[in-house]
Amino acid sequence: MNWNEIKELLVVPSIDGIDKLLANQAFWTSPEEVIFSTTSYLYKNKRFNDAIRLIEATRKLNCPLSVGMNLQFCYLRADILLDTGNHEAAAAAYDEIIATSSTEVALANRALAKWEMNLYAEALEDYLQAYKMNASNPIVCRGVGEMMIKTGNSKGAVPFLQKALQLDQEYSQAYTALGVALFNCEEWVDAYESFREAIKRNPCDQKARMGIQKIDSFLE
Repeated sequence: MNWNEIKELLVVPSIDGIDKLLANQAFWTSPEEVIFSTTSYLYKNKRFNDAIRLIEATRKLNCPLSVGMNLQFCYLRADILLDTGNHEAAAAAYDEIIATSSTEVALANRALAKWEMNLYAEALEDYLQAYKMNASNPIVCRGVGEMMIKTGNSKGAVPFLQKALQLDQEYSQAYTALGVALFNCEEWVDAYESFREAIKRNPCDQKARMGIQKIDSFLE
């Protein structure tokens, strides 16, 4: 099948359309890139259930995928589970990836899933492993800092959050996290400044606003 034929079935987000596609033998004889592009199209259009159905069908039918393409499908499945809030399943999916191809992205994403599950110590371990692989990733630096705060080491969090901001000066969430870490260390002036910078970049940041209110109440 070519892309136009596939898109005709997918243009209307209906169960009928995806069922017809999954039942079409011509689709399953398409190049692996076409099958993956179809799955990516569903994902990008937030048709997560349909994308998962296609991935699971690919697995069930034992489609002959190259090693690289199989890994891309594994990542896409894990990302969908994470995006849809199925954090336990997402962590397990990243386990599968990391067992064969440990990367900073897989580790950081598994850490995020564990963060959402309140498994802060495990999340910190993953973020630290990701940091060892790439210390220039601001998201990873922030993750390390956030988990250090969660595990009671606000002082240790500060340099990681400062590094995240050195790498990305517009990273509002890192400013907020740095404000929290500095607040916990009773560095009121620096914490206030971090919260102020966070609000400058994201006026809807309620956590930063609450931080400023607390500091104001202390200084009155």
